[in-house]
Amino acid sequence: MAYSKNVILFRAIIFHIFHTLFAVAIILNGFILCPLAFHSNATYRYFVQKLERAYSCVVALNNYVFVDNQMIISGDRDWLRDYNGKMVVMSNHQIYPDWWYITVFAWFYGHGGDLKILMVEWLKNVPIFGTGFWIFEYVLLKQKWDKDRGIIDKALKKAKKATVPLWMLIFPEGTLNTPNNVEKSKAFAKKNNIAVHPTHVILPRSTGLFFCINSLRPDIEYLTDLTIGYYPLKPTDIPYDMYLMDTVFHEGRCPEKVYVHVRKYLIKDIPGFSETDKFPAGASDKEIDTIRQQLFSDWLQKIYMEKDEMIIQFFKDGSFQNVATATADTTEVRPFPRPMEFLEIFGMYLSLFVTIPFFWYLLKFAIGVVWTLFFRSKLEFASGGDL
Repeated sequence: MAYSKNVILFRAIIFHIFHTLFAVAIILNGFILCPLAFHSNATYRYFVQKLERAYSCVVALNNYVFVDNQMIISGDRDWLRDYNGKMVVMSNHQIYPDWWYITVFAWFYGHGGDLKILMVEWLKNVPIFGTGFWIFEYVLLKQKWDKDRGIIDKALKKAKKATVPLWMLIFPEGTLNTPNNVEKSKAFAKKNNIAVHPTHVILPRSTGLFFCINSLRPDIEYLTDLTIGYYPLKPTDIPYDMYLMDTVFHEGRCPEKVYVHVRKYLIKDIPGFSETDKFPAGASDKEIDTIRQQLFSDWLQKIYMEKDEMIIQFFKDGSFQNVATATADTTEVRPFPRPMEFLEIFGMYLSLFVTIPFFWYLLKFAIGVVWTLFFRSKLEFASGGDL
């Protein structure tokens, strides 16, 4: 549907008012919870999970109001709702709203509060929302492994200690599937003697994903793979250009249907983590680790070539119904919060009437303390103590 400029402006204002106010409510409640971390880290993480769950509910509501598209889920998915352990989730990365639709996907299966997303560091500078990412403990990366290793390691150690479920989301491609990034990926393939380059995905970088899985073992059982397709994109379309954030939420030009195909892999069956992996006799731990990483990298490239074939098939059929791992049935979702979730959303907005005055009082109190301890004493000294 094509909207006039005035309608687009109105939609943009309304979207940002309601979404930003909710983000402010999340942040203020998150700040109030911070002292809990010093008393009981488990309790603090429990309540932060509730905040993130509420955010996933408002994402589902905003999706219904401003986008109103349908999500069709296929593949090995039925176990997700009842699984309350820790796992790593990976996905192809075509557009900025990928994370939005994966949040909707997680919300539908009751895990909207369990997402931890690996994101690029510059997103922390986005006003208000960058602070929200910090409260949710999203992992903000510099995209340089020598620096990111420590950042990821710190986040994973926290995740292992936490008693709540975990969906650690990573995009192994490391960036969006744009023409410029495709050319860089092809150059990488040539440099590493990779003969065939995929058409609709970028060659995955295995280092970060291997590190995440290796660090979380033995606490994780599964690697969950999502392949996302957007209808009615054509094979010649550039998804990034078609579905920018403002295009989707302001102009209402969005995918009519979002297809998500789920594949589940047992960690113990994945090369590099399998008990059946073979290593040379007398190999050192460092040599074994290098071999494991290479085995995993080869497997991941194979998986991404399969994903590419799935997307090629998706463009032919308009769905994932004929891919090799297709299931007879699909789950069709038109995201809309459940009655109790509306109470969560309303409660978060209502909390602004408490948190804003609370922090305004704290600010005035802090200003009063600074005035009393510093400026007033300076003035008394300058006036000879007459104040």
